[in-house]
Formats: sequence, structure tokens, C-alpha cells
Amino acid sequence: MGQASIVKDGKTGWLVEPEDGAGLAAVMFEAVCSAEERNQRGAAARDDATARFSWKGVGESLLGLLDEVTATAEVATSAG
Repeated sequence: MGQASIVKDGKTGWLVEPEDGAGLAAVMFEAVCSAEERNQRGAAARDDATARFSWKGVGESLLGLLDEVTATAEVATSAG
């Protein structure tokens, strides 16, 4: 799991390609100069983190994964 799977570029933060110094400078400038944008992305990041990484969010993700695995196993069993 890397930054791109956690941060939603333009919504919950800023992402820059590796080795892109100019891109990094640009997003740092935007972050420093725009309190409104910083606050919006910060609030969105907090909401996203709460939904995805709280016990409830993790449980729901695990339940979805288990449902997927069970469905795959049922298909494999009925085909074999």
C-alpha cells in the first residue's frame, strides 16, 4: 500500500511523481498559499481516513473481501 492508494490526488491531498522537483514546488506553493484548499483537503482526508481505516471501515472491507473469496470458492466448487 503506497501513497497513491491512500491519498486521492486533488481531493484528500497532493501527489507528485517521483523526482519531479518542479511539481513538488508547485504543490507546496499551492498548499502554503491556499488555506481554503488546505482546509478542504484536510477535512476530506480526515473523513476518508475515518471511513476507510476505523474499526468499522476495516471490518466492512474485510467482510467484502470474505464475501468475494466465498463467492469465488462457490464458483470453483460448482465448476469442478
